[in-house]
Amino acid sequence: MSDRTQLILSSVRSYEFIKKAIDTINENLYSNDLFKDDRIQLDVELDEGGDMSRFIITGTALDFFQIGLRYGSLEEMKRNKDISDILNRI
Repeated sequence: MSDRTQLILSSVRSYEFIKKAIDTINENLYSNDLFKDDRIQLDVELDEGGDMSRFIITGTALDFFQIGLRYGSLEEMKRNKDISDILNRI
C-alpha cells in the first residue's frame, strides 16, 4: 500500500459526480478483498443543520489524479449533452 493522504474539501460542484468517480475507481481497481485497505475513502461531515459541509477523501496521489480525471469528464459530459458538440471539439 502506498502512502495515503487526506484531502479535505469545503465544497464540491457535484457530490454525485465525486462519489461516482470514487466508486468507479474502487470498483475497477480495488474490488478484490485483497485490496480492501487500498480503497479510496469518502467521508462527509454534516453541519448542525444536516447539510453537507466538508468532504474528506483519503487515498494515494494516483487516486487523486484518477478522481480528477473522472470527475472532470463527468462535468464535461454534463456540459456537452449533445454528442456532436463533443465531436466538434476533437
